[in-house]
Amino acid sequence: MYRWLTPYAHSRNDEGQRHDLVGHLQGVARLAANFATDFQASEPAYFLGLWHDLGKFHPAFQSYLLESEANPQRRGHGPDHKLAGTMLASQYLGLGALLVHGHHGGLRAPDALKRFLADSRLNSAATYALDLASLAIKDLEPPGQAIQLPEPFTTDALTAELFLRLLFSALVDADSLDTEEHFSSADIRQRGSDVTMAHLWDRFAQDQRQYSSPQDNHVAEVRDSIYQACLTAAEGPPGLYRLTVPTGGGKTRSAMAFALRHALRHGHKRIILAVPFISITEQTADIYHTIFHIDGTVEPVVLEHHSGSVSGDEEDFHPSAVWQRLAAENWDAPSSLPPLYNYLKASSPTAGARPASCTASPTASSSWMKPKPCPPTFWTRS
Repeated sequence: MYRWLTPYAHSRNDEGQRHDLVGHLQGVARLAANFATDFQASEPAYFLGLWHDLGKFHPAFQSYLLESEANPQRRGHGPDHKLAGTMLASQYLGLGALLVHGHHGGLRAPDALKRFLADSRLNSAATYALDLASLAIKDLEPPGQAIQLPEPFTTDALTAELFLRLLFSALVDADSLDTEEHFSSADIRQRGSDVTMAHLWDRFAQDQRQYSSPQDNHVAEVRDSIYQACLTAAEGPPGLYRLTVPTGGGKTRSAMAFALRHALRHGHKRIILAVPFISITEQTADIYHTIFHIDGTVEPVVLEHHSGSVSGDEEDFHPSAVWQRLAAENWDAPSSLPPLYNYLKASSPTAGARPASCTASPTASSSWMKPKPCPPTFWTRS
């Protein structure tokens, strides 16, 4: 008797439209697959997106949505909607089920996942939700016994851990963006930037011309040699590069030159420059704002993401303020400058953390400036 009802993912938006559940699952699946293409994981990301909210097919969750809509003052969580998708993910992706399990509250330990899957109080409802989902969604499950993962991620534990975090970021970002399109479609249109790495390099090279002739200045000659060394190194393969230069050696410009040329060489879409202290972040950002700004334009290019840059005024609707708030959610900017702490936290999205920024990392040339102040615990695995 439930089959003829249209299941919903979310309640009515300002236009009075509810969010179709099948449309939401398929939309998240497509977005997640697109985000994961750069690390060869579009298939697992697609199915994680398709499965993440399968529990919402259950009539109890649909009743909860309608009751909450009728009584906006209602507080409290609805029935579980994660176990159904977690069961499928466990069957086809093993520990990949952690991602569906944690797509709202953050990644948990494998032991917590085992307890969740073994919770007999929820199993019958989850199984019923899966039955309903299979009637509504064609090809709900992959044709094979398991989803194929790229080999490097199945042979090394540390690589596998990073892989799961990247997949988690792709899933959470896709879920957030598809939900945002339902509730606030205007925000979607204000995200992103049309500025490419080629545009940034052209602006940078033009500004750099003022330093092209050292003219018998020994410090300028040293800075230029460092700059040229960075350009040469940028042609190398992706990996870990170190630039050890004292204060006054031109690291700010040389590091950006390396990042831009490296991004162009390898098809990266953005640059993330992680800096240890807010004061240094602001100083560095001021230089890049000056380099990349074109008079008469408000083109967003450089994102500062720290406590002193993100306005808490949600009523500030100036285009630059809106772009800043939205881009800070997932570092969707040509050039992002988070403090190093934020960068490392984005790569370690445990419970309560916001992981979506991690999606940007596989398609970015990332630079860490002065990483020594990092606490030693960040360099060891827990």
